Amino acid sequence: MPVCIYLKLKPYVAQWLTSIYGNPVKFPAQSIENAEIVRQLRVPPVFYKPQKYDDSYVAIVLPQSKRRPPEKYCFLTEQAKESLVGLIKNNFDSDLKVSVRHMVCNGVSVTRAVHAWLRDHNIPVEYEETIRTRIRRTVVMYKRKGVNYFHFDAKLELKKIKKKG
Repeated sequence: MPVCIYLKLKPYVAQWLTSIYGNPVKFPAQSIENAEIVRQLRVPPVFYKPQKYDDSYVAIVLPQSKRRPPEKYCFLTEQAKESLVGLIKNNFDSDLKVSVRHMVCNGVSVTRAVHAWLRDHNIPVEYEETIRTRIRRTVVMYKRKGVNYFHFDAKLELKKIKKKG
């Protein structure tokens, strides 16, 4: 049985992660995620008592490493966990925005693009508005910097206008 660490992630991020890397999550051998995990692994402190984990946590398999074998190095500090969670969230946002933007630029409506992305990653439709909000924030951020996010903002504006009137 592989040695795992457990991370608390937002449900839709956890579902995205497990849809790509399985459950428990096993990152590719030469991935940035594995490099970060190995870099941050420590021997558990003497006073460490393992937490009880439930379904709100995601199990992540510790990579095999000659330098830090997971049987001995199986502890991440809270800061290390936050760093790994940040890396996972960045990857989530990147996948979401690139995939949805690609579909929208190819003529798919924002709603259909978001639904397709949710379906492809086994994420319930109940998170649709959360996902749309994440996208909207990106579009607004780029717009403030004078960058047209591949006409994505125009489609979101049309959607807002249709909702209002």
